[in-house]
Parts: sequence; C-alpha cells; structure tokens
Amino acid sequence: MGPWFDVDAAVADLDAVTRQLDALFGQRGLDGRHGLRTLGTEVELAVRELPEAWEITAELPGVAAEQVQLAFADGTLTLKAERKVARPEGGGGKVRYAERPSFAVDRAVRLPEGVDPEGIAAAFTHGVLTVTLPKRAQAQPRTIPVQTA
Repeated sequence: MGPWFDVDAAVADLDAVTRQLDALFGQRGLDGRHGLRTLGTEVELAVRELPEAWEITAELPGVAAEQVQLAFADGTLTLKAERKVARPEGGGGKVRYAERPSFAVDRAVRLPEGVDPEGIAAAFTHGVLTVTLPKRAQAQPRTIPVQTA
C-alpha cells in the first residue's frame, strides 16, 4: 500500500462483500435480526383479538398515508405501502452510507370468519398503521347467566 489509502475502493469492496453475504444468508439488520433493510418482506405486524374486534398494527416509518393501500376480501386483509427515499444530490459529495432505504410492503393477514367488512376502520399516526376489524354480533363471545331454581 502506498502513502494514501484508497477509501473509495475499500468502501466499494465492503459493499460488494455485504451484497454477497446478504444474497447468501438473507438481508439482516445491523443487530443480526431481520430489520429495516428487509421491510419489503418482513414488516412486523401485531394482531390482537379483542372481545368486539380484531386490531392489527404495523410500523411503517417514513411512509406517507397516501402511500398506504388496504383491502379486505374473503377474510383476508391486504396491506400495501411504499416509501421512496430520494438520495441527496449536488454539493459535490457522494452518499457513503444510508440507513433509510426505499422499500415496498405487500402483506396479507388471514382472519377467522366473522369480521364485519362494513365497519373496518384504519388510522395512521406517526408512522404506525392501526386497522380495526369489528366482529359481527354473532361472532362476539357472550356470557350466559345460569339461573337457579
């Protein structure tokens, strides 16, 4: 090695190795778990069953509400969303590292029978999508009092 270390070549080599490892083992976040780099296939959902409804939440950081699409058909909720991050340009510099990738989400959640499609509501606050899917009246659990003679 000469008196100057070629940082550009080293970063390019590291990027090439990272791409090869990602292709071999699957993309993983910096902590070794699937993370933001794989949001296209690994969006983490939480599904809660409440007495009167199902509630599904999904974290979609940096996604605009108008980029979220929801559909419900045949007992399946489908979520599609996209985040496009523009790379900074101009100023004579190059982006060396960015942890805000663009991504696309396409997930489907199958729910048990008994969802009332007319009452489905969705809210999107601070990058968290919450979808409430009410149960039909006959699908809700009911407590039956026992009479004594």
